[in-house]
Amino acid sequence: MQKWTKWRDYWWQLLMLEDNGYGGWQPMRAARPLLKVPNAAMAVMSLEEWAAAMVEDAADSFSEFDGEVRVDCFTVPDPGPDDVPVVSKQTRIYDE
Repeated sequence: MQKWTKWRDYWWQLLMLEDNGYGGWQPMRAARPLLKVPNAAMAVMSLEEWAAAMVEDAADSFSEFDGEVRVDCFTVPDPGPDDVPVVSKQTRIYDE
């Protein structure tokens, strides 16, 4: 029997880059700390799979915009400007 091991905690943010590009990548939620990746998700899938599903869901939710969406995942709840995401997924927003 394999012993249960705790997964690492991750935090995430959703960003959008509109096609006009004036502001660059903008967070969709300015509040800090970042949102915690749900433990229930980490119990059944990898962080990469979760981020890919989130970015696709975000693209569907913002289909009225022209641009791109990105999900960045970090190992800290309040990353600094030099912190690099451990996982980053992005996709183009398409009209349905």
